[in-house]
Amino acid sequence: MVWRVRCGGTAKTALVDGPKSINGATELNRHVMPLKRLSITNIKCNILPGARSKALEKAITDAGVVKKWAASSWSKGIAKKKAKANMSKCR
Repeated sequence: MVWRVRCGGTAKTALVDGPKSINGATELNRHVMPLKRLSITNIKCNILPGARSKALEKAITDAGVVKKWAASSWSKGIAKKKAKANMSKCR
């Protein structure tokens, strides 16, 4: 999931915002989240402060964020867990 995070100097929370849908991903509504719950990755896209959702979607597409995320080991681990949960016990 791609998030736009804004936080102040010594703030302990961040404003998290995401686009309505990118390649079938679920909608992410704007909300406040503690910084301790966020995980930082090296996947990024450059946007200006105050960018709207369309600008965010374009930046994500241009930077290839979805492809980079799909290639990451974190994403592959989540996919493995999901596939394992969907397996039936009887073959």
